[in-house]
Amino acid sequence: MGRSLLAMHGIHVSGKWWQGKTWSKIRNEAPEWVIERLEVFSRLIAPLEAESAKLTSQIEAAAVNEDPAASARAAIRGRARCWWKWCGE
Repeated sequence: MGRSLLAMHGIHVSGKWWQGKTWSKIRNEAPEWVIERLEVFSRLIAPLEAESAKLTSQIEAAAVNEDPAASARAAIRGRARCWWKWCGE
């Protein structure tokens, strides 16, 4: 939503617009009312990013302990079952 709002005002950004140099650039270029709305989005994004980072590290930690070959075999077996039987059962 933030990137779209900025684009409507001729400010084109990529990546995490709510951080670092990009946020500084936005604060200098965007109208005040746009900045006010972006600050709301930024406050909403922060806890989501923290939760995402937490879950990502949990997944990565679990993946380190797994045998990649076993994971691949399990995935293949799962797909094989889906060829002749509805996967949602």
